[in-house]
Amino acid sequence: MSKKIARFLLLFILSFVITYSYFTPVPQFIATILHAPISTIAPSPTAPPETTPVSTTELAGYTLNTLVDYDAHIVTVDEIIHYPNHTGNQLDSIVLAVVPNLWVDSFDLQSISIDGAPVTAYVLEGQRLDIALSSLLQPESALTISIHFTLTLPFAVQEDPKISRPRIYGYTDRQLNLVDWYPFVVPYINGEWILHDPWYYGEHLVYDSADYEVNLKFADPATAPVVATSGSPEQLADSTRYTITSARTFALSASREFQVQSSQFEDVSVISYYFAINETAGLAALQASVGAIRVFNQRYGGLST
Repeated sequence: MSKKIARFLLLFILSFVITYSYFTPVPQFIATILHAPISTIAPSPTAPPETTPVSTTELAGYTLNTLVDYDAHIVTVDEIIHYPNHTGNQLDSIVLAVVPNLWVDSFDLQSISIDGAPVTAYVLEGQRLDIALSSLLQPESALTISIHFTLTLPFAVQEDPKISRPRIYGYTDRQLNLVDWYPFVVPYINGEWILHDPWYYGEHLVYDSADYEVNLKFADPATAPVVATSGSPEQLADSTRYTITSARTFALSASREFQVQSSQFEDVSVISYYFAINETAGLAALQASVGAIRVFNQRYGGLST
């Protein structure tokens, strides 16, 4: 397991366990929510287009240029998806999951383009975005999807965990959480796009491994919060770039109240983000995590490589 993957697995266990926020019951999600223009998906032409072959091992790539207004709870994103077709089939459409659209007025889709050409033949219904392709996407060829959208984050209403699932996406009085916050291409298996309906408990989403680059800026840099996130940071002139490879997803949590402590096992960094009131638990979780890595490395090996 790489250093980056280990960092992802550990820091989000530590940071999200202290959110004290819960999902509203799933039946509130079931209503159809339409934000994008609705067009009939036209059949694709039968003649294959000119395409450039891609490596069979190439992963999808996501670039998310992200501006966060922390106090207004608004996130503006320019997203670029590089999607290689490893399905073994010709594709006449692409299906993306858009989980923020399950919350009323949370997801505002401004534009979509494919390989630089504006797209109008798409349907956004609930969490599913179907995009019709103007020409067939051949096996082992690729396309680039550009999406511009804005998130108005919902307040993470605190509910009784005995009757509703834990809620993470949104904001509370002391933090902001972005999970499953951007459109992503769902896996295509046995001729079917895999996008399950959400339910009360358990994960409903399925992900292909992908590479991520997130360029994060805050509207007010002077009051920018502490950020806990999946990727490794690189400070740029006016933003921070986070990258992670071969990952399921990219998530982040931000707060002006985060306390941060770190520890090391060989070349694996373990970082604990917690609130002051949870300092004892935050430090205990940090040490327990380092101990778990040590035991895993002894018994199975390879964690620090």
